[in-house]
Amino acid sequence: MKRPSDLVAAILIFGLLPAAPAHAYLDSASVSMALQVLTGIGASALLFGKTYLARITSFFRRKAAAPSTATQADTPPSR
Repeated sequence: MKRPSDLVAAILIFGLLPAAPAHAYLDSASVSMALQVLTGIGASALLFGKTYLARITSFFRRKAAAPSTATQADTPPSR
């Protein structure tokens, strides 16, 4: 919706329409299961995003240069 007036008009139109009875019953076990499913989906999405974000950032990150053995051999051992 491009204009706020369109949103207000849609709310008024659908708000004034009568609601049909659903003839449904949700017990607490059904609601609990639905919440568990939604929580699992959210956790999976976060883990998936974290894993692939780490892969993407590691691709663009510079690799640390390995210290050369010549500079370490030239320095005397510390006491």
